[in-house]
Amino acid sequence: MSDPSHARIKADTDNCPTIPRDPKAIGGLISTMQMDALDLIVDIREYDPAMLWGRLNRWRTEDPLRLIACTVALAAMCNPDAPARDALAWLDSAQPGADHLRALTPGTPPRNKKRPSDWSNRPITAQQTTLLHQLIDEGRLTYRTIAERVGCSDKTVRRHALARQAAA
Repeated sequence: MSDPSHARIKADTDNCPTIPRDPKAIGGLISTMQMDALDLIVDIREYDPAMLWGRLNRWRTEDPLRLIACTVALAAMCNPDAPARDALAWLDSAQPGADHLRALTPGTPPRNKKRPSDWSNRPITAQQTTLLHQLIDEGRLTYRTIAERVGCSDKTVRRHALARQAAA
């Protein structure tokens, strides 16, 4: 844990963007923060990291507040007492030959790019959501099996599972 100096605290506070005061706007910002953070958590395991770096770079230029809000949400979701190796444990289960960190090296083309499925951007109905939550709560099926039964993407199942886990 860092113990920031007075100058650093003042510099950080002075650079804080204007946070909306309207309760409706705050609710929308919080919802966006949570969904963006959950999307990144799921997507880093499912897609090419270069795609995520591109998304974050696009947010940096198009919507800086969104980038800041997502970063804050991700930080809030992390357990500061957990070892860093646990936070990156998903790398241990990566498929052999799939180099998920190649995007960290500029100019290196990624291998094993996975394209989003045609379901990835389709909203699901309330009936599908109910079924999805029932299957997640049972805990007997894989995310892929749940996605096939519900008719949505693996990403959607993971996002809902993480949201339910965070709410518990």
